Amino acid sequence: MTARSTSPQEKYTSLAALVITTLLLTFGAVLLLFGILYVKDMQTLSDLPNALWSFICGIPVESGVTLPLLIMLALLAFAGAGLAWGWQRISRARMVLAFVTLAAILLLFGLVVFRALEAAADTSSSTQDVTSTTGAIHYLSAPRLLSDFTLTDNENKPLSLSDLEGRYTLLFFGYLHCPDFCPTTLARMRQVYTALGEDADRLNILFISVDGERDTPEALATYLSRFDPAFIGMRGERTVLAQITPDYALSYSLGDPDENGDYSVSHSVQTYLIDPERRLHAIIDYGTPAADIVEALRALWSSS
Repeated sequence: MTARSTSPQEKYTSLAALVITTLLLTFGAVLLLFGILYVKDMQTLSDLPNALWSFICGIPVESGVTLPLLIMLALLAFAGAGLAWGWQRISRARMVLAFVTLAAILLLFGLVVFRALEAAADTSSSTQDVTSTTGAIHYLSAPRLLSDFTLTDNENKPLSLSDLEGRYTLLFFGYLHCPDFCPTTLARMRQVYTALGEDADRLNILFISVDGERDTPEALATYLSRFDPAFIGMRGERTVLAQITPDYALSYSLGDPDENGDYSVSHSVQTYLIDPERRLHAIIDYGTPAADIVEALRALWSSS
């Protein structure tokens, strides 16, 4: 018996089926990875659109650029389809389909590992990037551009980190029910403001709450005004905090609520000195005297 030849129409139909199947499989893998990475950071359905859009657009990296996941996966899928078209035989095309699908899954796995390694590297950034230390102020070897983000501020308006460009910013994370670290840091920032005098207008103090469920814009405004009306507060959202965690090696966790609904919060206590171009310039340890911070700021202003 002679082998049946494949008509051009059948070839095109087979190619279309191959492309559609491959894209569906890769998109399914993307959704699976999305579920693994982000679902734990969402508490309500209203968080889903922002989280999904952020994931589809890409993974933030240190320079502020993103790695477009779906574009890479689509190119990978079409490349596999092109190889299958070159072989022209359906049996071999199925082998290529399996190879492409496996490659897409390996790529996704590699991106997960990349995120984990990046977070681990940022955790030790204070020892890897630091070239000089003054007291408890650790200067990076080169200022590092921070990813932009937007949260609701203490005036109940959207505020982006890029909106604060043009001034140095002292940024730190906390929560309003904090009994020790947060009020102590805010009091020290007040001392910095007082010591700077008229130069205080050249500095932003930014407090980002990691307890967005309880720390409403109104509560932030009331609390921060006790220290200085110029202090800026942001209400943290879990999806956004997850996105910017690598930039600050941020660590925080919310405890289990008790019978009254109260819960404890643990969080990073460092303060981050950001320059007017939205670059991380130095990391300041908790407990650093206000005088040391003022001296560092004046030195930076005089050299710029």
